[in-house]
Parts: sequence; C-alpha cells; structure tokens
Amino acid sequence: MSDGLWTVPPAGEAAETYLTDSVVRDGTRITTNMADDTRYQAMANADTYSPKRRIETPHVELSADVVMPESLTTSIQPHYQVPHALDLTERFRYALRVAGPLLALGVNSPFFPPELYDTDDPRAVLDDQWMENRIPVFEGVFNPEERRDKVRFPADVTTVEQAIDRIATDPPLVPMRVDPDGRFDDAFRHFDHKHGSFWRWVRPVFDGATRSAANARIEFRALPAQPTVRDSLAFVAAFAGLMESLPRREHPVLGLDWEVARENFDAASGRSRRRYPVDNPERRGRHRHRDDYRRTAGVCPRRSRAARPRGVRGRRVPRPASRPPHRGRHPGRVEASGSPPTRRRRRIARVGGPRDADGLRRTAVRDPR
Repeated sequence: MSDGLWTVPPAGEAAETYLTDSVVRDGTRITTNMADDTRYQAMANADTYSPKRRIETPHVELSADVVMPESLTTSIQPHYQVPHALDLTERFRYALRVAGPLLALGVNSPFFPPELYDTDDPRAVLDDQWMENRIPVFEGVFNPEERRDKVRFPADVTTVEQAIDRIATDPPLVPMRVDPDGRFDDAFRHFDHKHGSFWRWVRPVFDGATRSAANARIEFRALPAQPTVRDSLAFVAAFAGLMESLPRREHPVLGLDWEVARENFDAASGRSRRRYPVDNPERRGRHRHRDDYRRTAGVCPRRSRAARPRGVRGRRVPRPASRPPHRGRHPGRVEASGSPPTRRRRRIARVGGPRDADGLRRTAVRDPR
C-alpha cells in the first residue's frame, strides 16, 4: 500500500523525533534518519538559501532544523516528452489547466502520523483537515520564510527561451561542482543540476545523452502516490492521454485564465489562497490577491465567465414560460440536438426579456459563433 503522505518511524520512536532528529559534526548539521546523500544533507546547511523547514496545517505544526519532514511526501512524477521543442509552450499551458482536475481525482494525503496532531478529537481532525497535505508540506519545508516563490504553481511560458531562463535564474539551493559525464549535455551540466531544485508542480525539463536524443519534457509533479500500481499507472495514462488529445482537438480549456487554473489547483487540495498573499515573481507586478483576480479576470463567485451562457451576466438564466419544467438539465445549457438555427433560437430564448412576434428576443444577443 502507498499513500501520498506517510512516514512510519521504527518501533519505539516517535514520529516527531524521527522527522527532526539531527547532530552537528564539525559545524555541519547532519540529519540522523536520512540517507547519506550529500545533496540532501547540504540542503540543511546551505548558505545561499534558507528554507523555512516548517509544516503548518490544521492541527499539525512541526518545525525542524533539517529538511527531513519532506520525507512525508510521496508522489507520481510522469514525464511527457513533447514532439518538438516549439510545442512546449502550448503543452505546458494545457498541463497547468488539467493539474487541478487530475489532483482532485487523485488526492490521497489527508492524514499525518497520529502523534503529530495537537488534538485527540478525531471529529475536529476530520472537519478541519485538508484532503491533500502533501502539497503544503513540500511548500512549507522548502519555501523561504515569508515567501512562496521556490515551490509553487508556475506561470505560463510564452517561449522555450523563457522556460530555459526561468530555470537558469532560479536561486540555487545547493551550489556544487558538477563533473562531466561523457554525455552530450555535459556542455550545460550546471543547468541540468539546477533542475534538481527547480521545484514547480509542473516544470519543463531539458536534457539528452546524445544530440539525437536531446529532448524537451514536461514533468507533472502534482499527483500523489496511489494505493496500487494499477492506480498509479492509470493516472500516468490519463496525463499522457490529455497531453496528446487536448492539442489535437484544440480544446478550449487552453483559454482558461491562469488565475482560475491556479485556484482550481488549490481547491483540489481542500485549501484556499484567500489565506495567503500571492508572491510569484513570474507574474509579479500583476495582481496581489485572489480577490484582485476575481475583480479583474471577470470570474464570478460561483462560476467562471466561460461557464456562463452567452448574454448572461452573473444571474440565473430565466426559463421561458412556454418551456416545460426543468427536468434535470442545466437551465442555462444549450442542448446539442436540433439544427444550428434551432440551437441559436434556444440560446436567445433562454436570455429572457422582451420578445418579438416569434417569441424570440433578438436584440443585444451575441452570435454564438
């Protein structure tokens, strides 16, 4: 069995001690219960970057001098190789739009080890918990204090060069010498090394052992681990299928506002950005708060503009008196049956207001095409 958030300490050792225990040797802090990997040990001693190393979720608060609490998180990280490098920007935009829905289907990280909770009331835990704690855990451990710009939901990219620049200018967490490995990408080994700490929930990846094998990929890091191998493979297949089919169909989700896609991502984990100010350097200078997004992006409190019928401005669509009572279909949705002129008349009739001799309101109605 696998969970998106799980650490089992050895018998007789408390979870908090297991996650935070460390020793100092020759001025270097060493995590006691973490693999002897230079990269991970160096994260707790970096001079150029100071992560917060703290977990703050409902009924669970944990601080550490090391990054070991990150071991709570387990995930699926499929890579999708784009057909051509120039396709990266469009596929990346699609990946951001489907991140929220796929996360909503796969949330699997509601509970911490029991002894980490500050209450013995199970009802309080169930009522207040977030369904996806893996994301705030990783953000809380590796983001710096008072900023949320290292681990985050990324902004759209407009060019391949912009995607490369974002990786190159991202603050390095563990600067180190990288020796050549006899590969084609040895010419940019330091750039490849920065991939390891360019933590975005969806991120571009560039590498290749040979010139012919060089490629651009999209790494989808939003999915938590699943209970079985079959479940995990199903999500990998779903992500790959969406990346293949959406561009071919020219699906309109590509036009979804970035702010709405980000809110969908947060809503899928059961939390809201309303509690947090927005600090995304990739979009800095635009809007600073979710309420600002609502005012400027044209998003109504319950449904986005794209979800509303044309000609309706944030109100319930009146049902014409001549139509039978609503029988399960959304009153503002246009049925697919009938010829195009018939469907257009239905759209116009649903808007309401004064009608002409034919019973149709033909003024101030946008052409649905």
